[in-house]
Amino acid sequence: MALTKTDKELLHILVQKEINEMKADAKKLMIVNAEYITTSKDNSDLEFLKAEEKYEEILQKLLKKL
Repeated sequence: MALTKTDKELLHILVQKEINEMKADAKKLMIVNAEYITTSKDNSDLEFLKAEEKYEEILQKLLKKL
C-alpha cells in the first residue's frame, strides 16, 4: 500500500499528537500487550509494547520516516 502525500501529512500529525499526549500524560500512561493484538501465537509480544520508552522510540522513528 502506497501512501499519498495527504496520507503522510495526516499520519505525521497523528503520530506527533500521540507523542505529545504521551509526554503530557506520562504518569497516567500504561502499556498493555494483549495477545489478541498479534497474529502469531509463537511471538505474542510486540517489542514496542513492553515499555513506554520503546513505544515513544518507535513513534519518533516513524515520524522521521514521514
